[in-house]
Amino acid sequence: MKIDKHYIYAFITISLWSMSSVTFVRLNAYMTGAQALPFAFLLAFVFLALVNWKQGKLSQIKSYKLKDFVIMAAMGSLGVLAYNMLNMYAYRYATGMEAAALSFTWPIWIAIFSVIILREKMTLRKVIVMLISFFGMLLVVTRGNFSEFANANLFGISLALLCGFSYGLFGVLTKKVTYDKSVAMMMYFAWAAIVAFVYLFAFDEMPQFALTASLWILLRGIGQLGIAYTLWTMALMGDTVKIATLSLITPFLQLLMLVIFTGEVLGIIPVIGLVFIVGGAFLGSRSK
Repeated sequence: MKIDKHYIYAFITISLWSMSSVTFVRLNAYMTGAQALPFAFLLAFVFLALVNWKQGKLSQIKSYKLKDFVIMAAMGSLGVLAYNMLNMYAYRYATGMEAAALSFTWPIWIAIFSVIILREKMTLRKVIVMLISFFGMLLVVTRGNFSEFANANLFGISLALLCGFSYGLFGVLTKKVTYDKSVAMMMYFAWAAIVAFVYLFAFDEMPQFALTASLWILLRGIGQLGIAYTLWTMALMGDTVKIATLSLITPFLQLLMLVIFTGEVLGIIPVIGLVFIVGGAFLGSRSK
């Protein structure tokens, strides 16, 4: 039986994404996000530039006006720079379980921002979806003991939630952007790399590139950002709803990779919380 190539693209993409949690944990052992991510952004930009060059799309940049570059800079700051920085620092200050689960709360924000920005109707289904995901978030944060909320790791948890917030807002704003997706994403990475390198040179110091750290940066930049984005775009040319739904297994695979590669011990209550979060995302996807 011949397997649909779009599912192969999706499988490869999800496999790369599933290693994101381990990548952040490993990189945090060698350097900060401000030191690692500029190089990851640069690698992703170079990869996408080559893809767009191969497809003959680079000439589109000539038609862009100042307004277009400002919009792309804003989108790159939100969906690439902020999302990745917040994600990596969340794994530094929170547990892998907390970071993986709470950064996946973006479906809640997509539902909220779709009403505020896209003027979509707030339906009962959307309210239920948000409540389910919110309850799951509370289970992850409190580990089932709601009286202990004040004692939770609020800084790391806040970073993970802001990560989900930034990606949710980015996802909604993407619907209002009409540029070619591949070219636009290349420009987002270009802007994120510029800003990240300026910050690195101005306020931080160049990292020492051990071989292992360099390999993790290569995996993040070329694999999880460049290749994964390209293949996911190609995968969605198939049955969009079914393939998009497959991405919901990503956080569970991320937790599995954490257990295998870092030995992190997962509590049953936070895992149940993640089930609620992903379940809310699934119901939200079926309402479209």
